[in-house]
Amino acid sequence: MSILNMDLSRIIEKTSKEIEFSGVIGVKAGDDVIHSSAHGYSNRADEIMNTTETKFGIASGCKLFTAIAIAS
Repeated sequence: MSILNMDLSRIIEKTSKEIEFSGVIGVKAGDDVIHSSAHGYSNRADEIMNTTETKFGIASGCKLFTAIAIAS
């Protein structure tokens, strides 16, 4: 792992704890995944942690994708 990747991972870990982020972060450079990490709970009530394989519902997020596709 390069120094840049280690710094990126350290910053992401620190910031995700500070803001109590719950989700998954992926960073790519070209075709290469340079960072992938999961944070927080996917289900707080049952204390189930997020993983990089956690599936998230996007609810009304589809509207944004449709609007961008139409505007393009």
